[in-house]
Amino acid sequence: MPAAPPTTTDAVEGHTRVNGVELYWESRGAGGTPLILVHGGFGLASSFASLAERWATSRRVIAVELQGHGHTPDIQRPFSYHAFGDDLAGLIEALGLEQADVLGYSLGAGASLRCALQHPGRVRRLVLVSFPCRSEGWFPEVRAGMAQVGRDGLRSCVSRRCTPAGGRSRPTPRRSRR
Repeated sequence: MPAAPPTTTDAVEGHTRVNGVELYWESRGAGGTPLILVHGGFGLASSFASLAERWATSRRVIAVELQGHGHTPDIQRPFSYHAFGDDLAGLIEALGLEQADVLGYSLGAGASLRCALQHPGRVRRLVLVSFPCRSEGWFPEVRAGMAQVGRDGLRSCVSRRCTPAGGRSRPTPRRSRR
């Protein structure tokens, strides 16, 4: 019996070289203005899997992993919202998209905001979720914990295959060469 054809919500994945980093992305669905989903710190593209599947029934949805997260390797440059914003705009262009709607969560919200500010022609609509505007508003324990976050913490988490939910990431989707 032949394999069933993929549905519009089946994920296709790839890596795209942008600004010296091999950005990992997963794409589902077709049509409409594409929606780019950007995870929070220590997050993965799969953080949005259930939402991406739902939204992909009516539009193309692309979840991306930022520098040093998940399937995207780290490179020798500082983590910065400015660089991440340029990376997102570069990905939108490299995937052949004129514009995209962009939704970012936490760290991804900062990257998405910088993308919209630095490349306004690439972002049609912007959604920022749980984006801190001032660290002075954080609980002292949170500020102390955030002061410890860095590449070493990220490497430790990756070596344990951490995910935001504390489990393992979902199975790997099909590969694309885009």
